[in-house]
Amino acid sequence: MARKYIEDQEIKNIDFTEQLFEFGTYEGCRFIDCNFSSLDIVNIHFEDCEFTNCNLSNTNLCDSSMQNIKFCECKLLGVKFDECNPFLFKVSFHFCLLDYASFYKMKVKNSFFENCNLEGVDFTEADLEKTVFSQCNLRNVIFERSNLTKTDFSTATNFSIDPTKNKMTKAIFDKTDLSGLLDVFGLMLK
Repeated sequence: MARKYIEDQEIKNIDFTEQLFEFGTYEGCRFIDCNFSSLDIVNIHFEDCEFTNCNLSNTNLCDSSMQNIKFCECKLLGVKFDECNPFLFKVSFHFCLLDYASFYKMKVKNSFFENCNLEGVDFTEADLEKTVFSQCNLRNVIFERSNLTKTDFSTATNFSIDPTKNKMTKAIFDKTDLSGLLDVFGLMLK
């Protein structure tokens, strides 16, 4: 199958569960109000693209490249980002629903999560150095053997992180909300 090259296009109001999503490279494209739910978007190259108000829940992104991708107000339930091509992987999320997504063993350094719900997300063995979780709900998020060096949790809520199982040098927390670091010890703050 020949790979198409699509550049600087605005792709709007398309339900790709009913219409073919073309195999290819998408550079500088904007996807607005599109539905990709449960699709196999395998070995697609996305570079400098933006997804706004799109549904990508349970989408299979196996071997797809995500290079400098911005997701705004998107639904990304259960997406396995750990199956993406790791080369130059760079994403940011703004006002997104990411429940039960997976970033297992991914390098997500310098990423930005803003006002996102990340309930049950798996960051096991992920490299999150210098990542920011701004106003994010981190209920039941899995951080285990993760690199959280200089990661900013200062406005995040509902986190539970075991400091003995993660690298946390210079991680940033709000000094009035440290209870999520004590859960593993069975301690309570008053």
